[in-house]
Amino acid sequence: SRCATIIENNPNTRLVVSSACSGVTNILVELANGVQDQEHRAELLKNLAEIHDSILAQLEDATEASSEVYGILDTVTSLAEAASIQANTKL
Repeated sequence: SRCATIIENNPNTRLVVSSACSGVTNILVELANGVQDQEHRAELLKNLAEIHDSILAQLEDATEASSEVYGILDTVTSLAEAASIQANTKL
């Protein structure tokens, strides 16, 4: 696809978000830019979890998906904390 070609041709690409739920991209970009205020960062992460919880709640058996989603959210939390210490100005 055209999107994949653009991403592959840019060696500086660090993060790619596709088909995100409403609001998710904005939250991820804000976190990646480095949110210094710990309470605001926690609120953004909570909002991100709530968006995904609402989707998981609609699944008949969300056990496996939940495990994957929460693993990813844990990674996002770690990366958001790292970005708050040293944000990347190239984003």
